[in-house]
Amino acid sequence: MIALLNCKDATTKVDDPYKQTFDFIDSDNDGYIGREEMIAFFQTLGGDDAEEAVEKMFDEYDLDKDGKLNLEEYRLSQDALIGSPVGGNIKSEGYEGFSEKLNRNIFDDSSTCDGQ
Repeated sequence: MIALLNCKDATTKVDDPYKQTFDFIDSDNDGYIGREEMIAFFQTLGGDDAEEAVEKMFDEYDLDKDGKLNLEEYRLSQDALIGSPVGGNIKSEGYEGFSEKLNRNIFDDSSTCDGQ
């Protein structure tokens, strides 16, 4: 999946994988991830329960309740997935189960831009 992320902007250096993934998901480039963008991203990765997982994610991590995630809110959600002391642990089993699959796909660098 890192290779797929690199396909969107091959000039981006991977110093900050959170920012790179955030920018990839932010398809309209407005600096926020909306629910529909996140659902589309999850579905791209094969998420059958994407809508439910996104609702749980936004319920917990959309801290200012504006209906979208800024980069810091997104970082908190991802920190929680790996059990970081900053983010704590996700309480939502639906999101947690899906996010494990998501992380496996994101960090599987065996994919390429042309699908080989």
